[in-house]
Amino acid sequence: MADNRLLTLSDQDTNDQLGQLLLTQGQVTDFEAKIKQQQTQQTVWVSVSLRMIKDKQGEPEWVEGSLVDISERKLKEAAEQERQKVLEDYKHLYDESIEGFFQFYPTENRLTCNKRFADMFGYGSVEELMRENFAKNFYATLPAAEITAILAEKGEVQGYEIPVASLKTGETVWVSLTMKMRQDNAKKVTRIDGSMIDITERKKREDAEKMREISEEQNKAKSQFFASMSHELRTPLTAIIGYAETANENDIGENERRLCINTIERSGHHLLRIINDILDLSKLEAQKLDIEKIPMELFDIFAEIENTFTMLAERKGLSFKFVYDFPLPEFITSDPTRVKQILLNVIGNAIKFTKTGSVIVHVSCSAEAEKINFVISDTGFGLKPEQVDNLFLAFTQADASTTRNYGGTGLGLHLSKQLAVMLGGDIMVQSLYGEGSTFTVSLATGPFANADWIESLPEHEKIGQWQIEIPQVKGHVLYAEDNKENQGLIQRIVEKTGATLRVASDGLEAMACCEQEHFDLVFTDIRMPHVDGVEFTQWLLERNPELPIIALTAILLEQELDELKLVGFKELLKNP
Repeated sequence: MADNRLLTLSDQDTNDQLGQLLLTQGQVTDFEAKIKQQQTQQTVWVSVSLRMIKDKQGEPEWVEGSLVDISERKLKEAAEQERQKVLEDYKHLYDESIEGFFQFYPTENRLTCNKRFADMFGYGSVEELMRENFAKNFYATLPAAEITAILAEKGEVQGYEIPVASLKTGETVWVSLTMKMRQDNAKKVTRIDGSMIDITERKKREDAEKMREISEEQNKAKSQFFASMSHELRTPLTAIIGYAETANENDIGENERRLCINTIERSGHHLLRIINDILDLSKLEAQKLDIEKIPMELFDIFAEIENTFTMLAERKGLSFKFVYDFPLPEFITSDPTRVKQILLNVIGNAIKFTKTGSVIVHVSCSAEAEKINFVISDTGFGLKPEQVDNLFLAFTQADASTTRNYGGTGLGLHLSKQLAVMLGGDIMVQSLYGEGSTFTVSLATGPFANADWIESLPEHEKIGQWQIEIPQVKGHVLYAEDNKENQGLIQRIVEKTGATLRVASDGLEAMACCEQEHFDLVFTDIRMPHVDGVEFTQWLLERNPELPIIALTAILLEQELDELKLVGFKELLKNP
């Protein structure tokens, strides 16, 4: 046999291999190869079985065999191989995807997922997640009520951004969630297919951008605030200095001098309110603002506020009054200083921004809710919706013209709202632009177990009945203070009581006075040269533990005040 090619196979190498096998083994069984049909020139798969027949001398004589067309089987095998490849590619994509894929079977409480899904929840592998019985707690990681509502309405959730907490590590990951329900013929949910994409880094970038924008807005607001603050501080200072110089002139009449003094007093109180607002804001931001909870008499505060604003309202031609929804409690448990501060701010604003008409303060109390409510209604300019949104932000006023036309720092309402919340209440506002505004201040009252309820306004509470009575006493008082102006002021106040006063310019001089004279009461400043008020007080109490010593100080930091209370002062009085 000169040519080993027994058949014309489509591939020369395969043809040579078949011939070689037949020569060496004598037969070939189920050898699969392609052959080309002579007539159609098409290639088909066949299974070849051949057996070599030899003569008596053992030489190949002929070959017999069979061919079976296996093209259809080969097509099926090729299709199966392609399907397996696609499955492997899909499985690789599924396992290595940046998305966390999952399938949840609610009736079986069973969950399958890929590795990325397990990674998101802090598990090292899918197997570890499964061992932890994660499916049982799966819905606890999601806002289930919201998602269930969306699924019930639409059958799917797409791009739902939520934070999910790792049940293993407790860390929070932001994800974009997609879910789709699978139902049987009875419309029963059999499976939920879903995916999660970790968007934590994107959220961090968005948050950082928001914080940057907020910071820029705050910086802009603070710049505007400091510009306004400079104006607000300089205005009363200008009045104080100017009218003080005028009052000091020789040719000024008594009536004009008294006008100067009254203006200086009003400007000083205005300046003090601005400084107090700034200090309160700094305490709020440092979370150092303390709130008292003591019994306070309501009608004392009402009378004081009514007296404060009645004259101002009358000068503007406004009607101003309190309307009481009786019965009202005689006492509530709160912080009287802060309650008054809130009402002065809100009512003061109402009068400031009302040109004509009225400002009405309606007072009511709910024993069941343990809340007292102040509804302040005015017929002022009113506010636009966008102005209402920014009304309680620090350093912010309704618009730029507010500062220009009416002054103010933009702190009053912000502080008032924060204080109201700290007192167990809130401040709400309703406003119609061009018609007026209504501010509702609600504050917690404490329990009313043994409260006395008042059915009508007592006579002594009405306007014009309040007079400050100066007590008359006997005794010798020492005042240690290095500031000459304060020395003169306290000397006038003490001498009006009938007591005698000795003034010392610092702690060292005060010590010398105590060694020479007997005193019934001692006032002392804290920060003085040579020997300060603390050292002087400690020295004096060692010699006379029963002597009452009162500190007069401009220190407002709570930490320093707490330290001063431990020194042994009978009382701490803040200047001014």
